[in-house]
Amino acid sequence: MMQSDGFESGYIGREESGCYIGSEMRDVEILHITSTNIIARGRRYGRQWFIKGLREEFRDSTSMRRQLIKEFEINSRLRHPAVVEAVGLEDIDGIGLCIVQEWIEGKTLGEVLKKGTLKPAERKRIMLRLTEAVAYLQSRGVVHRDLKPANVNGEWSVRPARVWSRATHSAVRKAQRLRNVL
Repeated sequence: MMQSDGFESGYIGREESGCYIGSEMRDVEILHITSTNIIARGRRYGRQWFIKGLREEFRDSTSMRRQLIKEFEINSRLRHPAVVEAVGLEDIDGIGLCIVQEWIEGKTLGEVLKKGTLKPAERKRIMLRLTEAVAYLQSRGVVHRDLKPANVNGEWSVRPARVWSRATHSAVRKAQRLRNVL
């Protein structure tokens, strides 16, 4: 029997896959709703987490659930300092089945570019970092499909850019077909 840590963290353990098991996600806040997804953040283990789930009208769709599960399976295998890590796939109250990813504090590249304050050397550093991330994704057979300034986040004065990976099974199959043609 596990003893309480006295802080009610809810932390139970970490499986080999890197996925946490344990307490529920708290303070879930919906940030954005796309045509198919709900983007939110929540709190657990004293940290914030990025949450991606399906809109209510798609939650019972077998094909949409499979796509979300496949996206998690692909993302959970990616390990690169410039790619945001997927840490879990779980049911979250009010949203349903969700991919849980590390939360990256800071502004998006789009927000930083709008300010116009990046120096040429900073732009070059960001571009090199993004090129490394894309090369890594492609080496794993993953095509991002939605790489844009809004999907690049970072604490620009402290930490380099990080890419929110949007891998899907169909993208991987297209990349494999392309490699076979070349």
